[in-house]
Amino acid sequence: MFRDMRSKWTGLGLIIIGVGLLMVKTDWPYTDRLWHWEFGLLAAGLILLLAAITRRNRSMTLWAAMLTGVGLQLWAPLYIPAWPKHWSMILWNVGAAFLVRALVFKERQNGIIGALLIAVGLFAWPKIKEVEGLAGISDTLHTYWPALIVLLGFVLIVMRK
Repeated sequence: MFRDMRSKWTGLGLIIIGVGLLMVKTDWPYTDRLWHWEFGLLAAGLILLLAAITRRNRSMTLWAAMLTGVGLQLWAPLYIPAWPKHWSMILWNVGAAFLVRALVFKERQNGIIGALLIAVGLFAWPKIKEVEGLAGISDTLHTYWPALIVLLGFVLIVMRK
């Protein structure tokens, strides 16, 4: 079984490389955006995430989702001018990785951790003042977001697997 999976992943890798090279050789539009190390990091994260999910590997799923988030955070600002570049996006990406793991493996604790990390990232984000509905309390949220980290610590201590 392991040998079959390895040959399938090797085959998938060859297909991806071949399609990429074909795109370059035939001058497809936007291929210049794909040949950066940032996009390579994003692609590697997505491939590892797919492998982790198909193998039902919990820890690999979390790390692959984080790698995908880092790749996205490095690649997206190069081509999407409105992409947020604040450090709080790291918290969003790690939170999203926990949410992916929670959704794939139906783990409530990881879902709570992911949601709290995304909330902390949102409250630490300077442009929260521009979010309609949160503008009135944005100063409070921007000041007291570390309290959510304390809450996350309690969640990790109290909750069991």
